[in-house]
Amino acid sequence: MNLPLPYRPQPSLPTSLRRWCGWSCLWLAILGATGAASAADVAIPAHPGVPALKIPLPGRPVNQSAAPAQSKQDEPAKTDTTARGEQLREAIEKANSSEKPASAARPGAARKPAAATPQFTFTVPAEKKPAQPATAAAKAEALAPRRAEPTASDDEVNRQYLRARAAALGAFAATPQAAAAVGQRPAPRGGSAANNSKTAPGAPLPWSYEGAAGPLSWGQLKPEFATCATGQRQSPIAIDDNNALQGPAEPLSVDYKPSTGSVTHTGRLLQVDVLGENTLTVRGTRYRLERVEFHHPAEERINGKGFAMSAHLQHRSADGQLATVAVLLEAGAASPAVDQIVTYLPLAVDDRVGLPPAGLDLAALLPQDPRYYQFLGSLTTPPCTEDVLWIIFKQPMTVSAAQLKLFGQLFPNNARPLQPVNGRVVRAAQ
Repeated sequence: MNLPLPYRPQPSLPTSLRRWCGWSCLWLAILGATGAASAADVAIPAHPGVPALKIPLPGRPVNQSAAPAQSKQDEPAKTDTTARGEQLREAIEKANSSEKPASAARPGAARKPAAATPQFTFTVPAEKKPAQPATAAAKAEALAPRRAEPTASDDEVNRQYLRARAAALGAFAATPQAAAAVGQRPAPRGGSAANNSKTAPGAPLPWSYEGAAGPLSWGQLKPEFATCATGQRQSPIAIDDNNALQGPAEPLSVDYKPSTGSVTHTGRLLQVDVLGENTLTVRGTRYRLERVEFHHPAEERINGKGFAMSAHLQHRSADGQLATVAVLLEAGAASPAVDQIVTYLPLAVDDRVGLPPAGLDLAALLPQDPRYYQFLGSLTTPPCTEDVLWIIFKQPMTVSAAQLKLFGQLFPNNARPLQPVNGRVVRAAQ
């Protein structure tokens, strides 16, 4: 594009005015050629004697282009118009670029929420969605037992009761019917004593040696068992020679003859009911032998020592007084009297096996040493009746390992814990 030469005024005009007009025309021509001006009004640098002019020019927007142009006007003049045009264009672009951050800040600020919205929408659901299935499953699991309880049938209630009773008393159910109800096998013949009891659902739990109906709860199971908790002369006790009264005592008069009887598995211990005239005379009273019970391990403790088993021979006088003779048993040679009993071993709870005539000689169960301990105590099983005369032989007898194993399989633990002495007198007869 051919640019017109600037108009040169007559010499009569002031020199400064002539220069101002020439440069202004040249500047406008360059702007029109490069397209750097905007449609906004372009201010012409003012002269002291001429009012300021604003000329509209087409093109792209240019903000505050007058300030860079004004700074360019102060630079030394150049003869090359192309170089001036390039410098003016750079000044205008620099001014535009300096305004872009400020001008772009407003639209950018308006778009920031839109940019943040996808980020919020992406993260929040990702955190909630995995938790929803777990929460629903937990709620369903927590509510499932509560929904099942109101709809439980009578059979289910009975099964729950039997399971609870079996858990409290240990091992298998007592009868095949109860075992089928709780989904277990029937109890083996001669199974755990604690579980072999025929108690209807809702009835008080039978007494046991373990679980909820164990020795600590005997006094609360039935009113007639209250003495087990409130009695002051309960058995068994721990005996210490240092605390016992040492001295001579009357000899025991024991008259045991070969007899007969029966052996019963009571569900808690092995009991031998004795028939015949087997008597004990002590303290001027004659007692007749009624039964023999075996405990594994021994309930008594002598001078801090425990024993593998014990046999309690229970006697009763004509006026109803009770006397118990205890024989301590430890591992050693087999006992002939024990063999006579286990030969006719019952095969189930409440099973009773008769002994042959003269098939039971309990004199072989007693030691040769006549020394003994003597005190007043109680039965060691409910109802824990007190004022029982206790005689414990000092010399223990022996049973074989096979005999101990047999009783251990039948009754792992059917011994009552030790009871307080409560200031009772214990005699150590010499």
